[in-house]
Order: sequence, then C-alpha cells, then structure tokens
Amino acid sequence: SASMEITGAFPGVLTLRMKSDKAKVNLATRTARRKNRYVVELLDENVAELTPDEEGFRVVLGEVHPVFSDAVAARQPIILTIMRDPFAVPLDFDEGWVNRLKLDLRIPQTTLSMRRRGWLTEAIGTLAEEVGKASKALHSADDGDTREETYDATFSPQRVTVKDGRITTSEFWVVSQDLAIGFQGGANLKNRRYRFFMGLVGASLLVEEPGLIQIVDPANVYDVPITGEIGGDPVVDKKELIAALAGSAAKQQLAAHAGSVGVLVDQLILKPRQHRRRKKLGLTWNMPGAVRHFIARTLKAMSGQQVVTPQKASSQEDAQAVEQEERGPNRVEDVVKDEINRALEGLFNR
Repeated sequence: SASMEITGAFPGVLTLRMKSDKAKVNLATRTARRKNRYVVELLDENVAELTPDEEGFRVVLGEVHPVFSDAVAARQPIILTIMRDPFAVPLDFDEGWVNRLKLDLRIPQTTLSMRRRGWLTEAIGTLAEEVGKASKALHSADDGDTREETYDATFSPQRVTVKDGRITTSEFWVVSQDLAIGFQGGANLKNRRYRFFMGLVGASLLVEEPGLIQIVDPANVYDVPITGEIGGDPVVDKKELIAALAGSAAKQQLAAHAGSVGVLVDQLILKPRQHRRRKKLGLTWNMPGAVRHFIARTLKAMSGQQVVTPQKASSQEDAQAVEQEERGPNRVEDVVKDEINRALEGLFNR
C-alpha cells in the first residue's frame, strides 16, 4: 500500500509526503517563478528512505546506473540524501525540460544482495574466458559454478548529479568476496544513452581463471568501457582489454622463465599506455582499502592452492575497510601492500 499527501499553496511552499513499503519521502519545497517558468526548489536538505525490491532496483536505481539492475535486495534501508542546492525541477515539461533539471544526490555506503548470474558477473566470467583463450593461458578445470545464486556486495558512497541534460556519477566501488570493480561516467538524458568505465581489478579475473596470473597484474585496474541505453543492460567493450593482455606474450614467457621479472613488462608496456589513455579521458581510479584487502585475500588463497578459492570475507569486513579508508590515511594500506607483495613472491617463486 502507498499514500501520498501534498499540502501548502501554489505557487509557494509545498510539502510532499509519500510512504509505501518501498520508500519514505518527506520534501519541503517552494514553487517559484524563474524566468517566466515555474520551478520546484528545496527549502532544505532532505532525505528519502528506500527499501527497493528487485523490480525497484531495476526501474528506479537502474536508471541511475546499470550495476543497480543486478541488485535484488538491500541489507538495510538506503538513506538517499537530496541536497538543497542545486535542486530545480521545472514544471513545464517541454522539449528542453531535462536541460533545466538540476539534482545533487548522495548515496551512502550500502550492502546489496546481487544476482550471481547478472550482467556484471557474466561479463567478468566472459572476459576471463576470452582472455585465457586468446593468450593460451593455463586453464583450470571447470567443475561448474557451485556458488550461491546471490552474493553480497558493498557499494562505496557515491554522488549523483544531474545538470545540463546529463547525469554523472562520482567514482564508486563494488566489492564482494570474489570481485572488486570501480565505476565512473555518465549518461545523456536527451538520447537516453550512457557511457561508463568499469575499473576491473586484475584479481577479479584471477578468481575466475587462476591461470591468468601469467599475464594479469592482480593489483592493476583495467579500464573497460560499457555503453547502453538508460534502464538496459550494458554492452561491455572487451576488445581492448583482451588485445592488451593476449598481446603480452613476452610477459608470459618471462614469468615462466624468470619469475617475477615478467611483471616488468606490465610496467614498461601496459601501464604507460593506460596512463596516456586515462590522461586523455580524464580518468583516474582511487582504490579504497576494501579493494586492497580483496587483492590480498585472493593472492593469499592462490599461493596455497592451484585453483583459487578466496577466503570468505563478510560484507561487514568489506564495509569496515571502506569506512576505515574514508577516515583518512593510515598504516593499514602499507600492511595490505606488504601482504600483496609477499603473496606475489610466493606465487612466482614456488
């Protein structure tokens, strides 16, 4: 059941109250005339409490970013903050309406239950498989995916802005026990097309295919463009990543014959190319503590056995790592880096 109440005067101050099983919203607004057009403005910062189901994630938050379309439930209500400024909702819904729409939304850190066979995990699995085939990397035995149908993922805080007909999301990260991926980019509200970049952490590929350790840097962030129509699943552009990794045969040979020296090829070839491309696109990745913990866990598991079985980390542990990162620099980062380096040495020297 749902109820909605609007009180006040038009034009003037209006209060909107909406309550349902999936959302609670209480907005104090002012309707004003700006340049001969009526616009709804906020009187103060407001919050909305969201508890969407699978359909709600797809048709509401999935309009903001496609990764939300893989979600089926939230572990706790999502407290969405709606900033007072900028906020402008035009009441004349003509052709240029979206150009005058202004929103600034803040989504806090949250843990969501995600579909195991959603587009995100399918894309990672396909990438790992195709890179392995193209590079002739060692392929582990496939005993079938016995993982549960859903998995918990911690989403780092994010900011969503709407201005000049575009929706833009700040960099945010999705971390679970077997993947770590960053996202940033935006969408054009006029043609309803989006373009985002996935920051695919190499260790995520190694979870799917451990044999890729010969050519994949587990601590590197690989740029993978995704495009599509707002509200729809994305098209994942795999070509550049597959070509870059499959073409690093020199690194594969060095890793086989000279241990960790092979990693230098990554530093001399792939990393500089990434740097030039990112500079051109204005793309940067700021890896949070939870991601570094994920890398360390994955490598620690791989150093002890042939087929990777990451130590299970609870969503609470990942969430605590994110919170710790947000409080500022600390010694945890150095400890995790040391653990990653020790795991790499164990892999290449065993």
